[in-house]
Amino acid sequence: LVKIYDFYLAGPFFTEDQIMQQDFIEMLFQLSEYKCFSPRKDAGTLPDNPSKKDMLDIFNKDLEAIKSCKTLFANVSYKDTGTSVEIGYALSRDIPVVLFWDKFNNDTNHVNLMIALACGGKVIQDKAQLAHYIHTGELPDDNFEFKVD
Repeated sequence: LVKIYDFYLAGPFFTEDQIMQQDFIEMLFQLSEYKCFSPRKDAGTLPDNPSKKDMLDIFNKDLEAIKSCKTLFANVSYKDTGTSVEIGYALSRDIPVVLFWDKFNNDTNHVNLMIALACGGKVIQDKAQLAHYIHTGELPDDNFEFKVD
């Protein structure tokens, strides 16, 4: 399968804060040389009272895009079951996962074991690290100390 996207951007976009954060991440990717699939922009969002066909169309577009990406970039700053599914699907296809978690706090750093280890212990924890990663491709050191939920 030809990898047409450098990244698939997984993450919630349901509240104003989530939308602002996704907008920021999308902007950084747009300013880079990378081709990034954004589900809400590239697959679309559901209309009010969606039909089963509407739901399946978006679901299938998202899965095809994950299969067509080199890396899944997951914004896990907010809990979102859809993002968890996207991470699991990417891992099942041997697609590397990079996590962005800017709500990380060393005092309250409880995280789901499967999410924490999906990225091999490397987590981008703030916007400066995020910008650095997108500009250079360099992940932070293996600095993720966590307590498992």
